[in-house]
Amino acid sequence: MTAPRHDLIGFDPRGIGHSAAIECAPPEAQPDPASSTKDKARALAEADAARNRECAAGDPDLTRSLKSLPCAEFAVRLFGAGRAEGGTCAG
Repeated sequence: MTAPRHDLIGFDPRGIGHSAAIECAPPEAQPDPASSTKDKARALAEADAARNRECAAGDPDLTRSLKSLPCAEFAVRLFGAGRAEGGTCAG
């Protein structure tokens, strides 16, 4: 049991066999969007969006859990804690 003031953090480094990668289809060879026409760029964006939806459907629980704000808040607490003025996500 942990004290109320402590967080329990899990760590599962790659390659030790206790986690699995998300399986997504590799992207098909596509032209560079910077050199494409507007229609080709739109088609490329739509193809990327469809592939991302397909990949997310493979593990919807994981996809829903991916958020950047908790990571940012953790980094601010970790690195901002030693500053005299403290640190917050707002600066």
